[in-house]
Amino acid sequence: FPGDSGVFSALLKSKSISNEQLSSCSVIIQARDKEPLDPGFVQFPQSISLEKGGKAKFNCKISGSTRMTDQGQYSVIISNDKGQITAAYSLHVDQS
Repeated sequence: FPGDSGVFSALLKSKSISNEQLSSCSVIIQARDKEPLDPGFVQFPQSISLEKGGKAKFNCKISGSTRMTDQGQYSVIISNDKGQITAAYSLHVDQS
């Protein structure tokens, strides 16, 4: 990301060297000239069937050339002979 450009320095101190050594370099990150690729699914999330007490993990693979986000609501509905409950939740992806 271009915002990661800058001057980076390292200061070397050692008991065996009387003088400190400073080394610096400049890093310049340029944005791509290419047109960004549209987001897409390489592998779609799949429905899962499992036995009582089992664990489920949903996976997907995506493609695209710019930073992506996932937004929206997900919900879980649990029911039995005594009733039904619903839980709604969101997924937030930390971009840092």
